[in-house]
Amino acid sequence: MSSEITSPTRPCATDLAAATLAHLRDPVVRANLALRRSIVREVRAQLEGEGFEEYETPVLGERINEYSAGLIRAQSAAGDEWWLTQSPQLFKQMLIASGRTRYLQFAHCFRDEPREPGRYDRMREFIQIDIEMVTDDPAEIRRLVERVMVRVCRAAGRAISTPFPEMDAATAVAHYGTDTPDLRTDPDEWSFVWITDFPLAEPDGSGRPRLVRHPMARPEQPPRDADHACSLRTYSYDLVLNGYEIGSGDLRIHDAAEQLAVLRAMDLPAEQYQVLLDVLADGCPPHGGVGLGLDRLAMALAGSRDIAQASAFPHWFGRVLPEEAP
Repeated sequence: MSSEITSPTRPCATDLAAATLAHLRDPVVRANLALRRSIVREVRAQLEGEGFEEYETPVLGERINEYSAGLIRAQSAAGDEWWLTQSPQLFKQMLIASGRTRYLQFAHCFRDEPREPGRYDRMREFIQIDIEMVTDDPAEIRRLVERVMVRVCRAAGRAISTPFPEMDAATAVAHYGTDTPDLRTDPDEWSFVWITDFPLAEPDGSGRPRLVRHPMARPEQPPRDADHACSLRTYSYDLVLNGYEIGSGDLRIHDAAEQLAVLRAMDLPAEQYQVLLDVLADGCPPHGGVGLGLDRLAMALAGSRDIAQASAFPHWFGRVLPEEAP
């Protein structure tokens, strides 16, 4: 005889299997997954045609706090501690420093973000269309992404116009109350907008300065201290579609002294970033990139409000159960 241990907040294995099979058989999900495959195909074709090389990077590594969302810890049977990567940022900067000028990856990323009632557009594990290239011009990266989006949207059955409108983050918040504005005039539109020039840091609820971007985002000048960091903007840009952030990027810091200045100003442990500092000190060209959320992009193009409907195996474990979906 076997018994099954369950908890009040987690479905038993039988319920999980039934929910997953029902999800995979859902005709809406099947159509969305077909759309998702076409997105992958068109992105890869466009970027390979522009000279990008596809690489795979590790998902296990040393602890690096890139984003405010929590890290997820992994542990070996021997007790060794590792961390699931929030993004491939360190690895792709190594690739750039080694002489690769255009990098592409469909990368697994992990962020332990708290659940928010009524929000169904993110998962703890997601696929990021990760792009990095040698450039000192953020507009060059934005134009590249627009060419990708034109091809993706054409494959999805709709033509779009470029260049996308641009708006700095301060203006977006002042006019729309958010840095992810929905600029549609018709509910059936696909409305893209670039939100640019995010601050390096800003005070949190307690008045303590915190990073707005990740620590490798390049500011307009090296910060002297935390207060100075709050006055600086970064060479950054988010791509917003119908009120959803589907991509985020920036120019990266390529100078070791400037990177150390950001870490010290924000009171971040330099030893946690020592490998990156060593890579930059060895010499690294100006570069930047962007991460496009494949799951969220497929969700938005499909006209869904639930990211689970654009994933074959969404996070039933502790994320969104079918009866909780919008």
